[in-house]
Amino acid sequence: MSELSIIVPTYNEAANVKPLVGALTTVLGTLDYEIFIVDDDSPDQTWRVAVEMAPSHPRLRIIRRTEGRGLAASVIEGFHHASGKFIACMDGDLQHDPEVLLTMLQGLRHGAAVVVASRYVASGATGSWSEGRKFESRIATKLAQWLVGVNLQDPMSGFFMMRRADFLLIKDRLQAQGFKVLLEIMANLESKAVVEVPYTFRPRTAGSSKLSQRVMLAYLVQLLRLSKAARMPRFVKFGLVGAIGTVVNLASMSLIMGIIGWTNWRASSLATFIATINNYLLNNAWTFRDYNHDGRRLLRGYALFLAASLAGLSVTILTYTAVTAALVHRGVPLSLVTLLFVQMLAILCGFGVNYSFSRRVAWQIAGN
Repeated sequence: MSELSIIVPTYNEAANVKPLVGALTTVLGTLDYEIFIVDDDSPDQTWRVAVEMAPSHPRLRIIRRTEGRGLAASVIEGFHHASGKFIACMDGDLQHDPEVLLTMLQGLRHGAAVVVASRYVASGATGSWSEGRKFESRIATKLAQWLVGVNLQDPMSGFFMMRRADFLLIKDRLQAQGFKVLLEIMANLESKAVVEVPYTFRPRTAGSSKLSQRVMLAYLVQLLRLSKAARMPRFVKFGLVGAIGTVVNLASMSLIMGIIGWTNWRASSLATFIATINNYLLNNAWTFRDYNHDGRRLLRGYALFLAASLAGLSVTILTYTAVTAALVHRGVPLSLVTLLFVQMLAILCGFGVNYSFSRRVAWQIAGN
């Protein structure tokens, strides 16, 4: 078992592997460490360069990945194989300064759970970035702070170190999707001491940047998945979708009356139908995301969702009728306040049945 395991995810970094391993060897000296090159089967055969170096670098480990490729998946797999008490993640393009690892290691030795190399704390810098790149990074950083709630100046950093014991606590909750592994970890590692240390982002000397529109889209999807709203209890999400559906229903009703001229049951029925489609799609994408329907299952799922909604509506009507009848039987006067209170109770009962039926029938059954 080593003290420190360094995970370096790579893709087309053949020209950078030798200088990186050489720099790490020089900086870490006599420390008890291991280096993992976790390569996504690079077309430039980065993995082969590392394999050829292994005989002269006994601390070097190579993992060649041919399935389920991706940055987050590479880092998580590397963490799984690591034996160190502390585990670090850094890029393989020489833009992360190996010297900073020593400062990060000291932070963990002094009690921190996670140490992040940050470009946005005092004396940290983004190096030769253009103003446009700086602006994009700041926006991405603010989105992570607002949506995910991470208390970091540089939540976008791909250069960090943590305790392996903490990784083992959350490893089953981590999803190997997205571009920013640190965000995934911080969203799941709650109430832990985090320290940020400054570093200057270096310019790339070989290879090409992996930043692309596809990566940006993957980042936005990751933010939404990790957002505080996404971590709400499922029944709260279901209720919020219902509230949105009410707005959609009323807006649709207004448009139908204004454009088509219907004012009777047809307007109400069409508006309700539109609202149920809205609710189903939102619940499918958000509330029951882990049972998400796609393809042909969408129609079956929607039919079952309608059935669950009708069941909830039936319970609401029956509850209201039964409670008001019981109150009349007991001689309780049915004032407006009393009737509204009964209706609220009936709605809550109907909501509970609707949620339960939707969860158990519309998504769990339709998803199989």
